[in-house]
Amino acid sequence: MQKFWYKSLLLRRAGALTAGSAAASAEGSGAADNFAGGTKFKLLNNLLMQLRKVCCHPFLFPGTEDDPDETPLEELSAASGKLLVLEKLLDQLRAAGHRVCLFSQFTAVLNILEDFVRLRDYQYCRLDGSTNRVQRTVDIASFNAPNSPYFMFLMSTRAGGLGINLQTGIPKAF
Repeated sequence: MQKFWYKSLLLRRAGALTAGSAAASAEGSGAADNFAGGTKFKLLNNLLMQLRKVCCHPFLFPGTEDDPDETPLEELSAASGKLLVLEKLLDQLRAAGHRVCLFSQFTAVLNILEDFVRLRDYQYCRLDGSTNRVQRTVDIASFNAPNSPYFMFLMSTRAGGLGINLQTGIPKAF
């Protein structure tokens, strides 16, 4: 599915890409300045943002998922190479007794990760801009507690930059 979206986006925006390379190669003629201020540059920036979304997960595009509430784990994972790799990593980390913190700039990606985690039956906490201070404090304390049942902490990069410590203290031997 990612290959389909990559090809679709790149072929549809081929004009912006060729204009960008032509403007970048025209040194000293002012063409690069015209390109930077024009609509072609905006199209190229938009294209890059769309490609970032494809890279994260194609279900970020409306209509790519039949019914978000009924999507099976296999379909959710198979649609994204990142999720396939993440699935293998998480299995190994969980088996070794580790806990995981995942960051994303897109809260829509956190929604997909939350579906993934829920389908895998992992205990998790989530922190984004909509999380209130009380819930944030409770979730951090719960995740950091020794013998915590929580395996994952999903966090947006904006909400995560507020001095959070997700390191569980090592219990002292008596």
